[in-house]
Amino acid sequence: MNTNETKVGLTQFDTGFRRPFAMSVMHQHDEVEVNFLLSGSFTYLMAGRLTTVTAGRLTIFWAGIPHQLVGVKECGHCFWFSIPLSWILQKNLPKWYMEALFTGRSWVDSLPDKGDPDLCRRMHEDLKSGNTERRLIFQLELEARWRRFILNQSPKKKRSFKTKNNEQNSSKPGMGEMMHIQKMIAHIVSHYTEPLQVEDVAEKCRLSPNYAMNLFRKVCGMSLMQYVIHHRISHAKQLLATTDTKVVDIAYESGFRTLSHFYETFKRVCGYNPQFYRKHHCGKKHQQAVLQ
Repeated sequence: MNTNETKVGLTQFDTGFRRPFAMSVMHQHDEVEVNFLLSGSFTYLMAGRLTTVTAGRLTIFWAGIPHQLVGVKECGHCFWFSIPLSWILQKNLPKWYMEALFTGRSWVDSLPDKGDPDLCRRMHEDLKSGNTERRLIFQLELEARWRRFILNQSPKKKRSFKTKNNEQNSSKPGMGEMMHIQKMIAHIVSHYTEPLQVEDVAEKCRLSPNYAMNLFRKVCGMSLMQYVIHHRISHAKQLLATTDTKVVDIAYESGFRTLSHFYETFKRVCGYNPQFYRKHHCGKKHQQAVLQ
């Protein structure tokens, strides 16, 4: 994929224009993704839900939640933007929306805009240009469209502002296997802050531990416990970036039993310690304001 990275202070923006393809494994990263598909449809597996997105619908989600593009159908090209979390946290977006964003519940626009294809093309070209003024225009247009995206999903509708599971005609993996995966992921998403073992997840889904482990690795490309760890780290990142809660409290609230294990795991997964992550994302403005 040909992309162009733009640095603005500590923030980094990225953009691409390509045909989407099914991923063999789940992955995650710190940025928020904004996608716009020109034709066809694709199906994501995220937070225990399968969601099919059709062309012409703007999608926005936090990629800190492990996710996987599991199916594509007659897909044309897709505009793709990677937005730094630190930039978003400075925008004082509504609390209900930020909570939905951080839990993978809010990401498909319910009211498509006919001007989106031209807007996305223009933003893509502005970001690639390397021109300072055009990069600023990109950010202003992105924020304006983002706020309209949120306005389309008013607080009155926030309870229903969730992705809907959609069936897909795919035999890789089989629908029976995918249903097991959805159940396992749904249980993990609801209980990852608690003591959780493979046996607990398997029992809840009425599977043998060995079958659950093997199936999860086969479909998701990572072990079941790796997936649990990814969610715990994502939870910790959210708290580090949006609150001033003490690191030790964040460790326990995220599901880690000891502070040392939290530090060890965070650095192994992220490549740096929690304090560095917090400093990078907080900046001068107190980020707690975004959740008020």
